[in-house]
Amino acid sequence: RLLLTMVTLTLGGAVFIAVFNTQVALNGQVERSARYFQADVNVNLARPYRVERVVQQIMAAPGVTGVEPWAAASADWLRDDEGPPEVVMIIAPPAESALVDPVLLAGRWLLPGDQGAIAISEAFWSDHPELGPGDRLRLSIDDREAEWTIVGVFQYSGVDELCAYTTYEHLSAVLRRPRHTAEFHVITADHDIDTQQQVALYLDEHLRAAGFQVANVEAGAALVESATSLLGVLTAVLLVMAVLTALVGGIGLAGTVSMNVMERTREIGVLRTVGADDRTVAKLVIVEGQVIGLISYLLAAVASFPITALLSNIVNRAVFNAPADPGFTPNGFVGWFAAMVVLATAASLIPARAASRLTIREVLAYE
Repeated sequence: RLLLTMVTLTLGGAVFIAVFNTQVALNGQVERSARYFQADVNVNLARPYRVERVVQQIMAAPGVTGVEPWAAASADWLRDDEGPPEVVMIIAPPAESALVDPVLLAGRWLLPGDQGAIAISEAFWSDHPELGPGDRLRLSIDDREAEWTIVGVFQYSGVDELCAYTTYEHLSAVLRRPRHTAEFHVITADHDIDTQQQVALYLDEHLRAAGFQVANVEAGAALVESATSLLGVLTAVLLVMAVLTALVGGIGLAGTVSMNVMERTREIGVLRTVGADDRTVAKLVIVEGQVIGLISYLLAAVASFPITALLSNIVNRAVFNAPADPGFTPNGFVGWFAAMVVLATAASLIPARAASRLTIREVLAYE
């Protein structure tokens, strides 16, 4: 009985702690992805406009300190093995963009003056681990083929989609729309979400009034908060499962302590004969339950480390298709310790009350 109770409590506690650690790992993954889109406000127009016209209007908005024109295109990767082309999403910030902070796995990042240079995400390595700096990709953009040179490999988010970065200056020339784009990333003086939302609302109204066709204007922090909230729902579900397992363990603990009280009836009678009062007897039973809970907590704390690694990788691969970097937080350990104290005490109260109500006559009559 005790072994089954300990296993259930340990498993529930380990999963409880691991869920908090997994949330840290998932939030870290979101933050790494956000390193490639650090704008305070993202402005997307319905069609390309001349950069200077749009920048002039955006810089006139209160609270705006900078703006960068970006471009994007979908390309077909024409492989040498004559297999079917694979779609590559190409993102192009300015060469000296302050809104991209890449995590490089190999090679370097893009530099001003790069022509035909491209940095690829680690998703390329899933099926083509041989690719690296110096290799060339034959890409077709708008039915025009060209050779691109890989200068670096960066860690993105692990999604299956093949993603690559080049410079805005080069991609806009390839698209034959130099100094024209529909995508602008804005930097504000204050970076809190309230300021971002105020600037976004102002720019939406201001650009429409100036005659531009606006697709959408969105605060940069809203994207991160949206992703984090979705992951929060997932971790909440996992946390509920851990709590349910812990409750089952608590019921088992109550049964174990009750059986212990029954089997130690004569021992309780001896305590009664030497002067132990109701409070003393009840305290002994409660302390016994708390000791069992404390032992299970220590076991859960140890077991949480491998379970954290396993759970983080499973969830991260399911969401981002990438292994997770381990993340740890004391919140899970502290939270489970408090929950274990409450659970063990509550599970021991009924057996303790039953033990404290045993009389010497009942004890002597017990067989």
